[in-house]
Amino acid sequence: ADADANANANARSITKCYNLYLYALANRRSKYNPKVDAKKAYSILLGLKEKSMMDGVVTFDTNTYNQVLSTFAKMQNFEGANKAQIIFDDMLNEANATNVHPDTNTFNTLMNCWLKSGPRGRQHVEKLLNTMVEMSTHGGHEEASPDRFSVNTAIAAVSKSGRKD
Repeated sequence: ADADANANANARSITKCYNLYLYALANRRSKYNPKVDAKKAYSILLGLKEKSMMDGVVTFDTNTYNQVLSTFAKMQNFEGANKAQIIFDDMLNEANATNVHPDTNTFNTLMNCWLKSGPRGRQHVEKLLNTMVEMSTHGGHEEASPDRFSVNTAIAAVSKSGRKD
């Protein structure tokens, strides 16, 4: 039992360290290339996932994904939003195995990513809001409940799309 407790404490420490580094990448100022930062963040996530598969200890969490998605949001284009969507979809597909589920911040980051990606991405915002509602009301994931930012992002997407409904 002590060995398991030590392994879990060590995993939490590793996760915190990587999350802080990813946070720094996600919040680095404009003189750096956001695409390079996003690729680096994604590479770190893949490394953490591979390490977890090899040694059976999960060293990433929802915040890890949120920081990686934030680096792609900084790209403010369709390419960044599309890659962020792929990462999000992987998170959902692996959620039962890893016990790492999206929260409100995960959805908001991805919605913001799509909002800033241009006209082609705005339809994704509405789909994400619907997924949030479904997960939080019927899927047992209250941590994914929409908040004011979620709703405001959806409103902004509809207003920028020119739709009348």
